[in-house]
Amino acid sequence: MLGELARAVANRTIDTGTFIMALERMSGQDLAPFVDQFVYGTGIPDVYYKYTVEPKDGSDAWVIRGTARQVASRVEG
Repeated sequence: MLGELARAVANRTIDTGTFIMALERMSGQDLAPFVDQFVYGTGIPDVYYKYTVEPKDGSDAWVIRGTARQVASRVEG
């Protein structure tokens, strides 16, 4: 695909958006999720936490239980 694209643009400069659209057209694939994360993304994921804190029976200690969910950041273009 890259060779075909290079021939099509005939050594002219193209921008990132045009490059990605051409790859999508040639491959028949939606590259938006990949592009959002690895081209336009910051590389820093959003992490969401859900937790509970409860006193531990018969002591001054606490019990913390939780989960973390990592989501790739989406950059609107």
